[in-house]
Amino acid sequence: MAIANTRAVLVVRETDYELLLARHATRGQARFFLESRGQRLAEVEARHHDFHAVLARARASIPAEWRQAVVKRGDLDRFLFEPDDVVVAVGQDGLVANVAKYLDTQPVIGINPAPDLYDGVLARLRVERLEALLPASAAGAVPVERRTLPAPLSSRSASCRDERSGDKKMDRERKCDAAEGLIDDAREQVRDG
Repeated sequence: MAIANTRAVLVVRETDYELLLARHATRGQARFFLESRGQRLAEVEARHHDFHAVLARARASIPAEWRQAVVKRGDLDRFLFEPDDVVVAVGQDGLVANVAKYLDTQPVIGINPAPDLYDGVLARLRVERLEALLPASAAGAVPVERRTLPAPLSSRSASCRDERSGDKKMDRERKCDAAEGLIDDAREQVRDG
């Protein structure tokens, strides 16, 4: 990976606060919504500010000679990743898995913005480690944990799931389970050899 051409791509999702504002349009309406459910807006706002503090620290950790981009989860399918990108997912584990679907060989560093809230199986690193990890990752000097994403469900398997949601006979459900089992067995055979 050519260090001079390296770009750090930070991938984020909207915070709960941002989602509340998008849904309810104003802070007052968001507060009313939460309070009617026994929750407090101040807690959601504090998590929002904490997340953006972690994001600012992550951006400050990127070497000055690198290019950088911030991409929201909803824009991943339209974003063009480059071969020399180092991807930094700042968020929960699902964000790491989601961004990996769009990558080829680019490394992904998972930053857990709230270790007190999220377990961090895939995004287990704290932002404090990012400054050292970025150049080492671009140079290929960091051990890589390879993960395999499951193959997409076949259309037959997906239709079985849809049929289960209605009041269908048990016999049909057993047939769907058997079909899913055959698909899983075929995937294992392909993987094993």
